[in-house]
Amino acid sequence: MSVTSDQDPVGACVDILDEVPASSWPDSTAPTRIERSETSTPAQKEGDQRLTDVSVYVAAPVDGDLRKHHAAGGLEERHTVAVQVWTNDSATTDAYARTIRDVAAAYHADNNDRTAWVDVRPQSGVDDRAGSFYVGGYAVETVRIRFLGFRDW
Repeated sequence: MSVTSDQDPVGACVDILDEVPASSWPDSTAPTRIERSETSTPAQKEGDQRLTDVSVYVAAPVDGDLRKHHAAGGLEERHTVAVQVWTNDSATTDAYARTIRDVAAAYHADNNDRTAWVDVRPQSGVDDRAGSFYVGGYAVETVRIRFLGFRDW
């Protein structure tokens, strides 16, 4: 079963997270929104009406990397996607970030079975809470996910 055919890593990440059943999220409650970061302005993200929500924003903070894979012209494509979890409670933020890491780890060595990517995984298995911060009453934590694919160009 294919979860996503999106070759854009941000779009693929949004699709993957959208497919997670509510029962797999903390307290069996899916995030209120999972969306590309650029679809919301900072003012919208920090709006009072969202303070009680769980919001997940996905972005590619840097360009991907293309490397020659074989003599016939195939390329190895690597991207890192940043997934930000915004809630009003640091423990809740951490629980959702942990779930996102676990979901990404489940796609390790996917080999294009469920995605257009060969491998999807959390960038590191370390505790990222040190990278958490507060903004306007929100606890924000970022999970980095690496996407690896091979393309014939």
